[in-house]
Amino acid sequence: MRLDDPVTANGVRVVVGLGRSTMLSTRAGEATAICVLRGRVRVSLEHARWTLDAPITLFLEGGEAVALGGEGVWVYATASHSVVQDLVRDACGRPIGAPPVPGTLRMGPRLRHILRTALRSRRADACETRLLASSVATCLATMQLEYEPLIARCGGRSWKQRRNAFVRLQRARNYLCSNLHRELSIAEAAAIANYSPFHFIRAFEAAYGATPHAYLVEQRLAAARDLLRTSSLAIAEIASMSGFEDRSAFARSYKRHFGITASDHRRLLAAAPIQAVA
Repeated sequence: MRLDDPVTANGVRVVVGLGRSTMLSTRAGEATAICVLRGRVRVSLEHARWTLDAPITLFLEGGEAVALGGEGVWVYATASHSVVQDLVRDACGRPIGAPPVPGTLRMGPRLRHILRTALRSRRADACETRLLASSVATCLATMQLEYEPLIARCGGRSWKQRRNAFVRLQRARNYLCSNLHRELSIAEAAAIANYSPFHFIRAFEAAYGATPHAYLVEQRLAAARDLLRTSSLAIAEIASMSGFEDRSAFARSYKRHFGITASDHRRLLAAAPIQAVA
């Protein structure tokens, strides 16, 4: 399969990727969306790596080179903050802060339909690009709205100050979530957010309701649960891939968090489709 040439319409640049690795770049002052429609796509930045399973959209800040790979089908869209603001205002009737807070969001049926339409032609034309950009902007606005309660819990005298603090924390949170397999330190994550380790722990817990370590363990356990459901890997392999040092530590954490052992949970998850059919 091939990578289509970029299409630019009304200030929005769109690239359709079909099972091919490529390098793309964004400029400072831009916002980027990577929509994974089918399969699995690897996204690599300088300090973070994601493996995204469809259907999901990853929103990024601009100013970094982006490497995309895997066997999935994806659509990459990027635009300046001013263009994004116009799209959101037209779609939702309300502005969002700039730069948008980065993060991930599951794709709804409308966006999936628009993406499929663009992919059927193998190349988005100007009209499709505008429609796609408007739908992505609506998703972005939805995600920003969901972040507002977390922003309210951040430190700062004004909403702008609290929002800026949350953007920094979200960068660190995304870094943690995209590097679950690595041995991470609080100092690393704090540096991403431009905080001292002490203030980072306090600010992170205030926003997300858990310390960075507890949040990281929770995300690792969620990743392990997904692997138990979707793969036939040995539990020791799943523990290692999810960032746990050894199977014993993984087993204790898994039982404590889910109330069931990983082995029993795998059997339960495997039996669920059979029970549903019956």
